Amino acid sequence: MSIIISNISEEYSREGVQRYRVSLNNIPLVEFNHYSEDGMAYCVKLAYIALENIDIDAKVAEYQEQEKKRMELNIQTLLNSDSYLSKGYTK
Repeated sequence: MSIIISNISEEYSREGVQRYRVSLNNIPLVEFNHYSEDGMAYCVKLAYIALENIDIDAKVAEYQEQEKKRMELNIQTLLNSDSYLSKGYTK
């Protein structure tokens, strides 16, 4: 299991406000802003503060449910695609 703090700003800069996301593996948990000039240690502290009131189990369950729906939609899209049907497969 990996805890990841990623800079998700539209434009990366070592100055000014940057947007960060904390994820558990590939599951986004929380986002926060950080002034680059304040340094990496303070960025980690802000990540900690942002996570304090997050129900991680609920976030994981929500993500898993969204992924399940996305996969079902992808399967349904494939089953309805012309390329699938043209190969003689049926719904």
